[in-house]
Formats: sequence, C-alpha cells, structure tokens
Amino acid sequence: MYGMENMSNAPDPSSRVFAASELTSSWGNDPLNYLVRVFVAFLQTIWETAPKGSFHWTPLSEETELVITEENPVHVETMEKRPAIAVALGPMRFNGSSLDDLVMVNVRNAAEKHSDLMPTNITLNCLSRVQSEARFLAWQNARMVWSLRKLFIAEKGIQECGRKNVVGSVSPAGVLVQGDTEAEWVVCPVTIPVYLQYTDLVTPLKTEFNGHPIHTLEHITTKFRTRTDALRSSMNLPDTYNRVPVMEDRGLDNMRGGPRPPLRGQVFQERKI
Repeated sequence: MYGMENMSNAPDPSSRVFAASELTSSWGNDPLNYLVRVFVAFLQTIWETAPKGSFHWTPLSEETELVITEENPVHVETMEKRPAIAVALGPMRFNGSSLDDLVMVNVRNAAEKHSDLMPTNITLNCLSRVQSEARFLAWQNARMVWSLRKLFIAEKGIQECGRKNVVGSVSPAGVLVQGDTEAEWVVCPVTIPVYLQYTDLVTPLKTEFNGHPIHTLEHITTKFRTRTDALRSSMNLPDTYNRVPVMEDRGLDNMRGGPRPPLRGQVFQERKI
C-alpha cells in the first residue's frame, strides 16, 4: 500500500527515506505518533503515483524528487535542494466530552470504560526554494486530504479529518529548515483539523505490581476500627466516645390522645465509619 512491496534489493537503510509502514507504532499504545505516521503514509502513497518529473516520491533517497518526513526541523542535507513535506502534530486536548467520560461499568469486575473525543491538528509544512512550488504542494496536499478524507476516518480512532483545512501564506522557512544559512527556503503550511476518539478500559487491580495482594476496603475498615479502639483505650476514653447520641421517644402511654410523656432517656447508636 505504501510503495514498500519489494524492498529486498534496497541499498543501505541510511540512504533511504523510511515509509510509515516500516515504523512500529499502534493506535493502542502510541496514538499520537500513529496519527503522524498515517499522514506520512498517505502522502507517500499519493506522491508515489505522480509521474517522474512531477514531484514523484520513492523510498530511495537518491531517486526521490520529493522528501516526505516527520523530521522537524528538516536538515538541508536531507533535502539536497529538493522540495519537502514535513508532517507535524499540533497540541492535543482531552475534551471532557461527557460526564467522567464514562461509557460503561462492568458489574462483574467493576471495570470502567472511558472514552473521549480529542481535538488536535496536523500541519503539513510544504518546503521549497521556489514560492510557487511550495504553494502548489500545499494546494495539492490540502485538496487530496479533503477529497480522500474517508480513508482517514476509516482508520481506527480518527473520527473527523480533512474538512476546514487551512492553506497558509508562503513565508520564510526559518527554523523549519536547519542549515539554511542563505535563507533560501520558504514554507507554505497546510493545517488539518483532526478529532481523535480514544477509549480506555480501567479494571480495579487485585494485586500490586510486585504480586502482593491489594488490601480491600473491608480489610482497611476493620484495621482502622481496631486502631481507633486502641487509641480510645490508651486515652482512657469511654466506649461511647465515638458514638452519636440519638434521642428516641419510647412511645405514648395513652395512644388515644393522652398527654405526651417526657423523654425517658437517650440511646446511643454506633457511628458508621
């Protein structure tokens, strides 16, 4: 899919631009890097179909006409005067989409499933020494992401992508290109809003990481009461020290409307901890 069907005859890996399919990452353990590499793979796939002489991409660095990378900043030596697209991830925010972000609770093991819709954005920095090239690459990238956005939405965890894309103005690349001592390079950024849907399942642990059992709440309660009893004993406090007095009416001597008798005393009720 990513143009890596047959790489057995490829030269030394240090001379190649790596495809996203070769980088180990997954949605479950590394969703942010996974998102970046999905965009890298998409751009590599699109520009691989371009004819030679029209920014054709190939995984071989000495043959490719376009550098596609997640490297930021991009080194001048990497590009070698060729245009480049550098993929960068913007800030991501936990959105708090619902109360406690709670989806469900398993009554058997008290496991809780939490899910949230997280907004972020991907920036495609289109770099070139020619302004018109940078602008052309930016437009093509924005258009293709918009047209083929359902490919992204089909990926696990991506709920919204490819709409309301913003193509920025061409400006000096600055810190985006390292080693540009003559300030030749310019950038035309494309900002793509993305919404991620991430879900986690939290199950109460029964053992600590060292294998020791975790004390249950009942065990903690019993221990606490034992210690408070010992504390009262050491301070010579009465057994009723930590009890709540409850006034109790013993009833009426005459249930047919006779005078209400005076309160006959107090009874004590154990305070529940």
